[in-house]
Amino acid sequence: MAGDGKTNYVRIGFFTIAGILAIAGTLLYVGAKGGGENIIYAETYCDASVAGLSEGCSVNLRGVKVGTVARISFIGAEYAEDANLPREDAKKVYILLALDSTRLKMGAAADLEADALLSMLVSRGLHAEVAPAGLTGVSRINLDFPQFPPAKKLPGWTPRHTCIPPIPSTIQSLSESATALLYRLNKSDIGRALDDATATAESLRSAAASVDSILSAHRAEIDESVANIAAATESLRKFADDLAAKPSQLLFSSYPDPLPETAPRD
Repeated sequence: MAGDGKTNYVRIGFFTIAGILAIAGTLLYVGAKGGGENIIYAETYCDASVAGLSEGCSVNLRGVKVGTVARISFIGAEYAEDANLPREDAKKVYILLALDSTRLKMGAAADLEADALLSMLVSRGLHAEVAPAGLTGVSRINLDFPQFPPAKKLPGWTPRHTCIPPIPSTIQSLSESATALLYRLNKSDIGRALDDATATAESLRSAAASVDSILSAHRAEIDESVANIAAATESLRKFADDLAAKPSQLLFSSYPDPLPETAPRD
């Protein structure tokens, strides 16, 4: 009896372990097979630091998670065999995206194959941006259709997957604008301009002081000249009034006698 009980425990344990392994294997198989069929790869790149971005970070399309970051490298490392790769492109950051094709289907384009659908979205303005995911310092990839996308520029290499053009992040754009502004201010030599403005103001002050000194030295003559001009103006105004009232004064020294025909009758 004791031997039978021990045998039953061994059988129960064996079937329990076998059942657990079967369930785990089924889940792994279904998950890997199903996920592999829906996953398509795309790539993008960045010409700035991608600090905070790591493999496994979220890829969102208009706020909806559609995939994850599969690999981060450099263009020069991923396309080392490309002899025509420009030197300035080799240092750019390479980002491989693993996307769930079932979440990319929108509207009438839902019947397209996954790669064709992604290519169509890119042709309609889809861009990728490295953006902070919050205050934790972690970043993510945002896919969207910007209202004012940058000028389209083809990569200097032949991408293995559909290439989603990058768009500078808001923080990067602000940083570049501030740097450019400081550079222009430095080139314009603000200090020298302020010195020139100070010198000009000093020259104007000296000129004003000289004019005031001249006016003070000849104040009496100036006052007399102004009084004479005022008197001459008043005489001229009076003469104009008299002339308007008696225009014959231009021809006669005194007002002429009236003609007999126009003399008043008694």
